[in-house]
Amino acid sequence: MSLVIPSCLEQCTIAAALSDVDALIAALDRLIAKKRDIKQAAMQELLTSKKRLPGFSGEWKVKSLGALCETAAGRDLVKDDFSQTCDQIHQFPIYSNALTNKGIYGYSKSYQYEPDKITVTARGDIGHAVYRSTRFCAIGRLLVLSSKQECDLRFVTEYINNLVDFALESTGVPQLTAPKISRYEVRLPTTKEEQKAIAAIFSDMDAEIAVLEARRDKTRALKQGMMQELLTGRIRLV
Repeated sequence: MSLVIPSCLEQCTIAAALSDVDALIAALDRLIAKKRDIKQAAMQELLTSKKRLPGFSGEWKVKSLGALCETAAGRDLVKDDFSQTCDQIHQFPIYSNALTNKGIYGYSKSYQYEPDKITVTARGDIGHAVYRSTRFCAIGRLLVLSSKQECDLRFVTEYINNLVDFALESTGVPQLTAPKISRYEVRLPTTKEEQKAIAAIFSDMDAEIAVLEARRDKTRALKQGMMQELLTGRIRLV
């Protein structure tokens, strides 16, 4: 099989262009890792009260998740309302027990839950909490937590993900039930204002990381497009 290749100078120019994109992707990966490390360090300080935000004081309180939240299990999928894609009719996300794609299984015509809830994976890879800020449905082995006391559920979400150690109580597939999760404890500021202030810091960090991840993913797609054009001779460099 024969190959059609450009001159050595053009080969070097193409390789240099792709190498520059690789360097940008690597730099973005390092920056994302650094931002994640910064967030992790901040969580270790702020979620444990080792560091207090200006203007706040007083002891923190320990509450069980059962005291803070009502817990419900995911329901069966309503097939007549279901669509794999979001459109004007099927506007409400359906979340399952999965971790990929933020747990989205599909979309529904109707919703089961109002915003300001937490979903927690309850089978297999258990204990992953996600704050839900829009109306949604939940199916299968997914737990839904709704506040029944004055608390900020964004704070509770971060606490669950970072400081709650869910014990594996059987040798089979790990499972988490409403009674089990209700027994775990959360230590949180007495005032909802401090909870919100701490959660807002983490939310801003997450938004910054998401922007960087989107830029990195866009750059990766750009490189793929460049390779398709430059390595086939469809586009020639000046």
